Amino acid sequence: ACIVLDVDSRVVDWNPAAEKLFGYTKEEATGRPCLELIVPTPVDEGVQDVIRRLRAGDMHAHNVNENRTRDGRRITCEWFNTPMTDDEGRFAGTIAVAQDITQRMQAEESLARDALLLANVPNKLSEAIDGLIALARIAQRHPPLRRLFASEPAETVLERLPQTEGGAALGAALAGLLAEQGLRADAGAFTVRRAGDKDLGEVLAKVL
Repeated sequence: ACIVLDVDSRVVDWNPAAEKLFGYTKEEATGRPCLELIVPTPVDEGVQDVIRRLRAGDMHAHNVNENRTRDGRRITCEWFNTPMTDDEGRFAGTIAVAQDITQRMQAEESLARDALLLANVPNKLSEAIDGLIALARIAQRHPPLRRLFASEPAETVLERLPQTEGGAALGAALAGLLAEQGLRADAGAFTVRRAGDKDLGEVLAKVL
């Protein structure tokens, strides 16, 4: 999109690409203040700084900022601005070329989030390994639990614990051993597994 502005930042020319990007026809845009037309209020300080630089003749007053379309959508545009001067070298307006980079910015933000998640993978793996080690130590120190964990997955064991012979006692023992490993547990949590006890869910998340 190419827009030509006068010394007061009013639209002098508005090409078809600008019509498509911002939703205003050339007739609708001509003569209107550009900031009022396509810049959200309050006007960002960065945009105001670019205007000051252009008035001072800065040929590199480019910027990326949020813009508003006729239908109220917010888009992100990259602007390449060139100040114009009159015969006496005085500021006479601006030629502004805009490129919609909304999708590119969204993609970059998504990549940044993915990179952050990947950066945390080693920590998550370390936590999982620590949990498995703690669970193995617990099972080894209590023969009935050791036999149960040796025959079935840990989550299945905890699911069946209330129905196991001596399950309440085993649950209390497991809660105590988990506490020794620095994991919060309520001995009664293992007898109300099917009621969706939150404390047990937290314990499972840490040790499984």
